[in-house]
This record gives sequence, C-alpha cells and structure tokens, in this order.
Amino acid sequence: MVSNKRLDPETTNELVAGVARKDPAAFTTLYRLHAGRLIHFLRGRYPHVSEALLDDVCQQTFFKVWQQAEQFDSGKGANFGTWLLAIAQHQVIDVMRSKDFQVANATEEGASEDDGLDALACPIPGPFERLAVEQRRQGVLECMKKLKSDLLRDAIRLWVYFDMNNAEIAEAMSTTEGVAKSRVHEARRLLTLCLARLLKSEGDAS
Repeated sequence: MVSNKRLDPETTNELVAGVARKDPAAFTTLYRLHAGRLIHFLRGRYPHVSEALLDDVCQQTFFKVWQQAEQFDSGKGANFGTWLLAIAQHQVIDVMRSKDFQVANATEEGASEDDGLDALACPIPGPFERLAVEQRRQGVLECMKKLKSDLLRDAIRLWVYFDMNNAEIAEAMSTTEGVAKSRVHEARRLLTLCLARLLKSEGDAS
C-alpha cells in the first residue's frame, strides 16, 4: 500500500544528496518513500506489463538512482518525482525491447492492472473496514477506466502518487502549466461525478 502522507521536497532532496554521497541509510529511506508510489504509477501506465517485470523496472530504476544521484540538481528547481519517472520510462522501454518481454507478453496472462488510485493508502484495522476500502478501490478503478484519455489518467496519477503541482506535472508530461492544470481539474471532476453515481446506485440497490 502507498502512504497518503504528502512528501516533503526538502526531505527528499536531502535524501538524494545523501545517496549521491553513497549513504546506504539515505538510499533505504528514499526507496521506502518512493518505490511504492513508482510501482503504483507504473501499474496504471503499463497495464499490459506483468507485475514481475514492473518490479524489475522499479529495482533497476532505483539502481540507476544510486549510480546517478549526483546528477540530480535540486538547486535548479528540479523535482525528484519527475527525474525518477524519466529514469523509469527508459527502463520500461528497455524491458519492452527485450526478448524476455516479447516471450512473456505472448505467454503470460498475469499482467498488472491499474489500481484504485490510492484507495488502499491507509492501514486498515479490521475485516469490515477492509471490505469497505476494497469496494471503494473497485469503484475508483472502474471510474479511472472511464476517463476520456491516457493524458487525464497520467495527470491524476502524477498528482496523487508524486504530489506534483501543476508546473511539475507540465514538465513531466511535456506540456504547458495551463494544460496540466486543466487535465488534473477535468480528471478530478469526472472521477467525482463517476464515484457519486456509483455511490448513489449502491444506495438505491440497498
């Protein structure tokens, strides 16, 4: 599960600086804070790629972070989430080009699925609460699939999983800040309407 606690950019930048100095403790903390968010994003962005391959992409991405952390320059306003995703995207491309992926893609049915957009973010104490959260997760999953385009889905994932603001989303998606803001707003509006309809239909059914 992904923590719903917002990430402090200064803390992340300090950890990356520690990784650049090859501090294992800083790397472990950085991985703990960001790996879950990355794997959730990748699951949604690449639903046809198996869980095992996405886990491998995540591991390879953080290996690159360990190797290249000194290249991250927070002093120029760089966002770690954007930098991390750029590394991950290259790793995904490498995986998809590999012979192993071609074979696995032709034979495996266990591809990952888009998750319920952080619906399982909080620890769940009991079975009834777990059931309620799973129902909410399935509702969010259904509504995410109904969004008009991958651009809306990617924008809302960046906003949820990496706490990106509009400018950072714009950079990650190679667009303008105004377009990024519009995509997040539209995705949130459509998800809210969809979930409201689902809740109403469940209430009517009961």
